[in-house]
Amino acid sequence: MTPPPFLVRTSTHYERLARMLGKRHPKFEGAQKTTIEILWQDPTNRSGSYNIKKLVNVPRGEGQWRLALGRFRMRYDIYEHDVVLQYCGLRREDTY
Repeated sequence: MTPPPFLVRTSTHYERLARMLGKRHPKFEGAQKTTIEILWQDPTNRSGSYNIKKLVNVPRGEGQWRLALGRFRMRYDIYEHDVVLQYCGLRREDTY
């Protein structure tokens, strides 16, 4: 029996960041849609198919989980069957 899908919501902080990213980066809209599809089905990455990591020493409400899609980084929290997106941003080009 498969678990029920999760409800994906956004915080106001995430929405502000997403608006700014969407204006500067045309690929962000596609990444955001992919994020919602992934988190709706498998936010804890039980399948091992996604670049999702549980962050250490991050309190609930600040994005305990991170999803990496190319240069985009999404941080979110999981509350039972709700996933709340808290942050979205870009990895710096000079990181690696």
